[in-house]
Amino acid sequence: MFNLPLTTVTTLFSLSQLASAYPTTKDIILPRDVTNSSKAGLAGGWGDAERFAEGEKISWYYTWSPFPNPEASAAGLEFVPMLWGQKHVEDWANIDQIIADNNVTTVLGMNEPEYTGQANMTPAEGAAMWIEFIEPLKERGIRLGSVATTSGGLGKNWTRDWLAECDGRCNPDFMVMHTYNVNASRFIVEVEELYATYQKPIWVTEWACHDHIEDKPQCSMDDMIVYMNVTQQFLDETEYVERYAWFGVPSIINPDAATYDENSGEVTPLGEQFMGERNESLPVDGNADGNVTGSITPGTTAGGGGNGGGNGVSATWIPSIGYLGALAILPLLC
Repeated sequence: MFNLPLTTVTTLFSLSQLASAYPTTKDIILPRDVTNSSKAGLAGGWGDAERFAEGEKISWYYTWSPFPNPEASAAGLEFVPMLWGQKHVEDWANIDQIIADNNVTTVLGMNEPEYTGQANMTPAEGAAMWIEFIEPLKERGIRLGSVATTSGGLGKNWTRDWLAECDGRCNPDFMVMHTYNVNASRFIVEVEELYATYQKPIWVTEWACHDHIEDKPQCSMDDMIVYMNVTQQFLDETEYVERYAWFGVPSIINPDAATYDENSGEVTPLGEQFMGERNESLPVDGNADGNVTGSITPGTTAGGGGNGGGNGVSATWIPSIGYLGALAILPLLC
């Protein structure tokens, strides 16, 4: 949910490189079938895409932009373009070519428009942008993901007002959400509340064990492991959740949240957990109930900056407890 430093992204892929490097070999980027065990995706799409694509757990990626990551596409991951906000409207003029070159079946709406540091749009502006640039793709059989707002009151109210401004002319096929907290049961409730409100499938395209409020306790490595375990299991087992992406690949909010280590060039043990692989070297002595023990200072508040870009975890980490079990052992903190 954060502004990615441009230096981090451009070290790997400059926007000019991305714009001129759309993959054209369609047989290497055909979308994978998404099942309950392959909903996972990469927020950003960089890092060791080939390594992340091993197995059947991770099937897709997005880059907070219309620009694909050629390496991720070549690794067989499905690309999902995003119209991040006003700064990508000009790039969106090439969406027909992007769809054709990348076998695109789905697009995502604007990124956290309720925040000034992100797409920064009023609901009326968001409605106008959607109606002009996104809604017409529906007639071509492209599935549309809603505007990606955060799970708190500000994001909920923005989505409500956006749909009111649309007056029936914005018709997302699924709802997109970002959520950050240190309480797994609260996460579960937030996802269920979104589904109860709109009765549409859900994509969680940013989530992590992290609290953006200054001076609040943050997740330790052990907390991160347990939190990912409980929440990812819930996402895998919940039929109306279609896809999800942890934040982040490298992480700018908390180094322990990273699934990829930029220094070593290796997928982290947490990344292996996200992929559904077993790694017995990690301790599992953390909390997912909000009683976290870390002290990392929260990072910048607000989401991806639009600069480009197995068999389930539970069986290998803690016994499967399911949704009711999670609620029973993880007290909801309001």
